[in-house]
Amino acid sequence: MSKIIDTDSMQPVGSIVNRIVKGLAKEHVWIGEKIMRPGVYAGVPIETYHREIGLFDGFSISSSSLRTILRRPLEYWYASPYNPNAEEPEGSKALDFGKAAHMLLLGEDGFAERYSLRPAKYEDDKGVWKPWNANANACKEWLAKQAAAGKTVITETEIGHIKKIAESLSRKEAIRLGILNGRIERSIFTQRNGIWLKSRPDVIPNHSGDFVDLKTAASVDDDSLSKAIFSHGYHIQAAFTRMVVRDVLGQDAFTSFTFVFVEKSAPYDVRVVTLKDADIELGERQAMRGLNILSECLKRNEWPGYDGHDQHISFVEMPSWARTRIDTQLNAEAA
Repeated sequence: MSKIIDTDSMQPVGSIVNRIVKGLAKEHVWIGEKIMRPGVYAGVPIETYHREIGLFDGFSISSSSLRTILRRPLEYWYASPYNPNAEEPEGSKALDFGKAAHMLLLGEDGFAERYSLRPAKYEDDKGVWKPWNANANACKEWLAKQAAAGKTVITETEIGHIKKIAESLSRKEAIRLGILNGRIERSIFTQRNGIWLKSRPDVIPNHSGDFVDLKTAASVDDDSLSKAIFSHGYHIQAAFTRMVVRDVLGQDAFTSFTFVFVEKSAPYDVRVVTLKDADIELGERQAMRGLNILSECLKRNEWPGYDGHDQHISFVEMPSWARTRIDTQLNAEAA
């Protein structure tokens, strides 16, 4: 399957060149050392980026982790690499599919090391080949081996969906014109108030300043996309990216944030939508609040749940519609 973007392409036109050269001048090739200065880094494995606490000379946080902290610090801490008793978060088939599609479509390296294609058949203890059955001992053993190797299992059907997604993306004019062109597999790091902020955009644009993020979705109608942006905090992701990029590469390096949403099943519709600046501003306010919460958690060495740091017994009540319904029912019965 061919990738859908052209990586590291350049357009040498006047001031555009200066902006590109300025960005490249701040790019470092990571060779395993502890990161102690802000910049764009090539060569940081995705697993190291997410889970290696020794990567920095201090505490680090990503956009996705910060969004979890905003939701509930305790939830973040239970899966945090900084927690010696952390529990591995449970994945989901939807999340696994999205990550696999992401790697293949963007042409990222390491797919074979992270994923295993589930066989369509298995050989039973009598040497007979049968259709795959997750309840069969041989199949359970195979799945256990993949899990032990840290691999995610993907099916031939899912690969077929990804191929259809790639075909659909290739027909979209914005994709053909190069909206996803740029430098991939780069990590951008900056430090604020002693905390390292880390961002790994799908693509660092060559010249446009428009950061583009590829996402799979169940549906790409307007209502579904608006709800997804709110419920998944994608506006916070955009704001966090802007904060990190501008810290490292300057104000002009980030001008906008665009999503390429593609349906993960037929008809594989594609939408290219740019997030409004007002929503990014709102996301930055939330990101700053999240960083303040994180600082307080680190200061207290406490990771509270929904009650917050100042735990107290609070009231809980039924929703107003339920009270109204019960009240109406009781009044009707009493009449």
